[in-house]
Amino acid sequence: MDRVLEDLAKVPWEKYRTVRSEHAEHISKVLKDALIQSNDDEMTAEILEDELFHQGWRPNAAIVAAPFICKMLHVVSTNLRLRMIDLLVHIAVGFENECLGSAGITGTNCSYDPAAYQAVAAEASLVIPLASGGTAEEVVSACRFLAWFPHLTRQTLPLLRELCLSGTEDEQVAAYVARGLLKDNVEASSSSFPRVRYASNIAHCETGTMTNAHLAVFVEMSGWRYQKEADEPFGEWRNEPYGFTLGVYAAEVLKRSGADVLRKFQEYASPGPMLALTETH
Repeated sequence: MDRVLEDLAKVPWEKYRTVRSEHAEHISKVLKDALIQSNDDEMTAEILEDELFHQGWRPNAAIVAAPFICKMLHVVSTNLRLRMIDLLVHIAVGFENECLGSAGITGTNCSYDPAAYQAVAAEASLVIPLASGGTAEEVVSACRFLAWFPHLTRQTLPLLRELCLSGTEDEQVAAYVARGLLKDNVEASSSSFPRVRYASNIAHCETGTMTNAHLAVFVEMSGWRYQKEADEPFGEWRNEPYGFTLGVYAAEVLKRSGADVLRKFQEYASPGPMLALTETH
């Protein structure tokens, strides 16, 4: 990590601003302290989150800091690592649910910043080992992160496919969602876990044909049988490490599938769930 410390010292941080300050010298100190583990992890995470991302805005200090944060992931504690991955996703793509709605990171309705995205993408491969050798939480977070970097699919898709076969329930859900976002060809799973079945159906429908059987699964998700929260379709099937629920993802896939698919959905579902579905964000 000596090289990272040296590179941190070379950056003219006084020329960059954070969310709350015109000068970013304190960000350099926070990162340095995190590297040598001389600060409280919670405090470090809160400072970085508070200063580098706010309501979709990434100040220029976030763009400069992002590559350093990537390089630090394998040195910091597990808890700080998870918070840093979450922050990197926000720096790279902004709000994930908006990117879902625009069918990709470059969509017109997406809180996408090309400079911020490229800053993270340049070091994104450093997260790949966490998808295969991390704790269960790290694997899920790594899947969430890697889902937004299609330039790495030669390395990531084999790992994600293996997780769909042998991972824990949460790992399988995260891997299926990532494969869907990366437009991999996915076959619907017959897993005993409902969340895994539903995630695989959504991922399949990103690139495959949405048959009546798939629509029936979407209806089941929407609360036709399992509704728990009337104001939030799919509320039961959360995938919390992502910035959206499985239901929000399903709703966006349905909306992108066109009017004919939505009409078919109405044949299976009552007007109530359908209305809620199309308004879910």
